Amino acid sequence: MPSWIILTIISTIFFSFYQALAKLIPKNIPVFLAASYAFFFGSMVLVVIHLLTSANKSILINEKNIPLLIGVGALVSIGNFFLIKAYSVGAPQSGFVAIFNPASVTFGVLLGLILWQEKLTLGQIAGIFFSIIGILLIISFKK
Repeated sequence: MPSWIILTIISTIFFSFYQALAKLIPKNIPVFLAASYAFFFGSMVLVVIHLLTSANKSILINEKNIPLLIGVGALVSIGNFFLIKAYSVGAPQSGFVAIFNPASVTFGVLLGLILWQEKLTLGQIAGIFFSIIGILLIISFKK
């Protein structure tokens, strides 16, 4: 099995715990503030991981990469804002994950197709189809 598949599965485990913990954030804490603190502490963890695992211990980056990193950071922040907001307005863990994960598959594969001209496999096409059907079923039969 390719290492990227194992890393992807490990990533989903951590994101599942992250989503479960995000549900515990008290409703009286503003969502932007909660997300800001989460990213602040998460950034510190990432710097420590970088320093422990990278051969290059520098924390400096080439300034031409800054706009791209700002864009990536903004997209991650906005996405996580909506995740925390969904839980703060009462999204059930099972309902959120059941919609979020298939939607991520669908959008991710479509972005790969559009942005990077990646070829779709029959499995990916089937996955998108079943993801959309699953999301529609969940939305149709919600309480």
